[in-house]
Amino acid sequence: MNLQEEAEHPGAFEWNKGGWFGAQLGGTCWLLIMAAFIAVEDPLAGGVIFLCFVAPNLYGLSLWRRRAELRPYPSIQKLLVAEGFCALGAVACVHLRDAMQHLPEQSRVPIWAMYGALLIFPALLAMFHIQEHGQRRAQSR
Repeated sequence: MNLQEEAEHPGAFEWNKGGWFGAQLGGTCWLLIMAAFIAVEDPLAGGVIFLCFVAPNLYGLSLWRRRAELRPYPSIQKLLVAEGFCALGAVACVHLRDAMQHLPEQSRVPIWAMYGALLIFPALLAMFHIQEHGQRRAQSR
């Protein structure tokens, strides 16, 4: 479907600055905080986690800048996938470097819980899929 067809039959998602950057920063700002705490004791792990923060934000910014030629729904899905993989990389780094000990005590959780929290990304992908396709079905009637 091209952008002309998209305009005639919009789905559930539209390009929206607040929604886009809210999703982008909401999905990544915890990585920046974690990187700062861990970098004090383990600069390598902190640096890797910081890159896991930067990469999806740069990618999200590039998608935003190309919004005139991109559809919003596939773009938000791509952003969520990028955030999910970078979050997985950060959690794996914390796990493999045993860096959890560098977080404040009240922030420490079992590593399995950190991996489990990553399920938010496929859950959001599924929820957005249901919203988008439900809206398209309703509009085609």
